[in-house]
Parts: sequence; C-alpha cells; structure tokens
Amino acid sequence: MPLIPLEVFEDNQRQKERIVKKRKTEDLLKKAQWNNNPQSRSVSSNQYVRNTIITELAKRRANGFCQLCDSEVPFKNKSGEPYLETHHIVW
Repeated sequence: MPLIPLEVFEDNQRQKERIVKKRKTEDLLKKAQWNNNPQSRSVSSNQYVRNTIITELAKRRANGFCQLCDSEVPFKNKSGEPYLETHHIVW
C-alpha cells in the first residue's frame, strides 16, 4: 500500500470538511452511511532516540524545576524522581 504524506491527507480531510459543512442537514442525513464497521487506516510514526547523557544533564540542571515558569515539577517517574520533558525546555 503506498504511503500518503500527512500534509496531503490533512488537506484532503479539510477539503471534505469544508464541503460537508456547506450542506443542509437533510442532505447529510440522506447521504449518511450508518455503519458499525468504520474504515481504518494504517499509521506509521517516527520516534526520536534521546541522548541519555544530554537528558540526564538537562534534568540535573533543572533540579526538579520547570525552566520556563520556575515551578516545581508536579510529576514523578516510577522511581519517584522529578519527571521532566526535556524537549519542552525551549519553546
């Protein structure tokens, strides 16, 4: 199955939504296909592998505080240590 770029898929969805919003409710009710078996699609994604050394240094530098708002980090990981999303440090 060929891959469709996300931008193409999203543009297609937006175009369909614009068309549907212009239709009258009665027309939509006539055209609606009530179906208990909705369509599905396969989705793939990329995950970035974090550098564990950089991650640890960022956590140590933050010392349990958000570097954006200086609030104490409200979350703890399974080990009870402050949980920081290091990619949120710089907007």
